[in-house]
Amino acid sequence: MLDEFAKRLGYSKGEALLNIYMLKTNENREVLHNFLSVHAGGNLWVYELISKEPIDEEISEKLKEYGFKNPEKAKELFISLVDGPSHNLNPLHVRESIIKIIPYLCEQFSKMVDADSSLERFCSQMLKIPMPAAVYSILSENVNLCKVFVSLTSFAPSLSDIWARNPSVLEVLFQGDAYSSIPPISDLQEILVSMKESVNPISAHYRLKDEEFIRIATGDILGNYNVFEVAKQLTQLAELIVQDVTQDIFSEFSSLYGDVGIPFAIVGLGKIGGGEMTYGSDLDLIFVYDDMDIWDSGNGERNLEDISLSEFFSRVASRIIERLKQPTQFGSLYEVDPRLRPYGSRGALAISLTQLEDYYENEADLWEKMALMKARVIFAQGSFGNKLSQILNRLAFHFRVTTEDVQKSENIRIKMVQQASPDNLKKSEGGVAELEYIVRWWQRLKVEEYPTLATPSVVNALNILMSISPEHLDKWQFLKDTFETYLLILNRYRLFTGIRSSTLSEEVLSLFPEILPEIEFKFPPRVFLSNIKEGVHQFYLETLIEIEKWIKTSSLR
Repeated sequence: MLDEFAKRLGYSKGEALLNIYMLKTNENREVLHNFLSVHAGGNLWVYELISKEPIDEEISEKLKEYGFKNPEKAKELFISLVDGPSHNLNPLHVRESIIKIIPYLCEQFSKMVDADSSLERFCSQMLKIPMPAAVYSILSENVNLCKVFVSLTSFAPSLSDIWARNPSVLEVLFQGDAYSSIPPISDLQEILVSMKESVNPISAHYRLKDEEFIRIATGDILGNYNVFEVAKQLTQLAELIVQDVTQDIFSEFSSLYGDVGIPFAIVGLGKIGGGEMTYGSDLDLIFVYDDMDIWDSGNGERNLEDISLSEFFSRVASRIIERLKQPTQFGSLYEVDPRLRPYGSRGALAISLTQLEDYYENEADLWEKMALMKARVIFAQGSFGNKLSQILNRLAFHFRVTTEDVQKSENIRIKMVQQASPDNLKKSEGGVAELEYIVRWWQRLKVEEYPTLATPSVVNALNILMSISPEHLDKWQFLKDTFETYLLILNRYRLFTGIRSSTLSEEVLSLFPEILPEIEFKFPPRVFLSNIKEGVHQFYLETLIEIEKWIKTSSLR
């Protein structure tokens, strides 16, 4: 049968075919051998590493020197990396590029807490790159970039879904200055304009978000940005996208209804309002129109005869939400939660300024007013933004408080804790929500005396409290450090898993020492977090006592 096959290929018999095959195989081996001798810095051991022969003692020891505890598995992974996916094997020039960088990759793996796991994640994610030739070629010419790729694949494996969907985002990783400093918002605006003028403008917002997520995450993981700089950039990105999407939606509606002549604004609450977004933050939004100040546009309310202002702006808001959260071939932008608006899901999606004031002055519960402390106008037409900001400041920071209000708010908090998993970093006792409650209460207690405390940012509020209330300096610093730790954990957890949840899984908790090298875990992660939460909760209980004292002596009681 072999002889017959050989004759079809032009050989005299099967033996001749086998001889030629072996000769070609040896020639390929010789090419690789020569390549390693000349281009791989004399790292001939790499040739033995990627050979199909069983691992020998010398290679095994070499891999152990780099921190691999399972040399046999490491050899298999390196071979698979060089070969490429089984359905699309790497051509010779790609294999040569990979072989050249293996020693540099090993140096980076040796710096990871678990070299074996890091290699496994690296291989898994690099095999997802649709067109690897260019990437490996650049890595072979710029071996310092191996650190970037090993770090990113070790700490943020979920991001591989982005480059598998949109390989062009990898260009960001080859621009070291892109993730070593924070670009001004004007740069992002210019990039977005350029993307919208490209051949595929519909993908612009998605491409911008993907590229920025990769850039920010890379700078974050490499230690170029602290957690608050990460939060600032993620917030800036979300604001820009919301603003531009909203402008697009108004362009659509103006073609149908013309200029309705009434200013519109979007208020961000929660993490976007406070300017402290994480990688998985959703957008808590309130949509407001100014029924008190109609523009003199000459054609105000044109074509609105059949629908009310509330219905018109609710349609606008609905379309904005749809554009932001709808899954597309390019991915999705943000999850949007409008439930913090007045009257919740029972109310209109967009609310007038008159209704907003009336609700927070006469109907809102205490927890709703405290949630409004993190309100910030992130989009506004005309001068409506300044006007609305002043009203929000008054509603959010200058409300009456009674003992009954405090007890009702405390009942809601207790119910939230009881319903949450102990591993939920946001809602569990001593978690993010409770920490923010502490800060909000102290803002309310002291804002009349210190008006600068009327800020939506937790960190800014804590910095101010440090300066005006030095008797609690240690506690303010503890809260700030803890808030930083919580944000860092949420960021790493979400980058590692791709899951937006604040509930930490047992599996990933066990990996915290590996994926959170910035934190010194003197105890197991769960114990570490439990100790921090206990300190937060203790200060929360002390704060409740201070609130009761304040109510008894305050003229606002």
